[in-house]
Amino acid sequence: MSLEDKERLEQEMQSKARRELASAGSIGELMLFTLENFSYRYLETKTSKTNQPQIIDGREFVVESLEPNTMEALKATNLDTRAFLIEKAKAKGKVGIEVRSTIGVRSLDKNNDGGGIYHLYAKVECENDSKECTETVDFTDALELRNRLAFYLEKVCSIF
Repeated sequence: MSLEDKERLEQEMQSKARRELASAGSIGELMLFTLENFSYRYLETKTSKTNQPQIIDGREFVVESLEPNTMEALKATNLDTRAFLIEKAKAKGKVGIEVRSTIGVRSLDKNNDGGGIYHLYAKVECENDSKECTETVDFTDALELRNRLAFYLEKVCSIF
């Protein structure tokens, strides 16, 4: 296969992928699938399993977890988050704390190619206080969104 043939084949494959992703519902399916995977990786605990992503107002995709077990909640790997939770647990005493963790993607502006500006976030809430990590990304098209979404979600999920 010549270099020209290889480049042409690659362009055809990318065009096909863009068309498929730009079709109705494909971006939503991609968001739900990706958030479900991230939920399994970052939000699932012994007491909080099967967290299903939700669509809010057609523009926001969210998956949440509620952890009622203080000891499980204090297993956060991010040192700042762990310190935040320890402080909340100390203030609450033996009563214990409940921690709500959220991963979300909100579409701020879509373009015709399936890309657009997206606000990605991960949040840890406890006792009417929260810590949040956010990233706003402009994806040129649906193919870039598919290829780079997980990379940016990994960045915001560093809060866990």
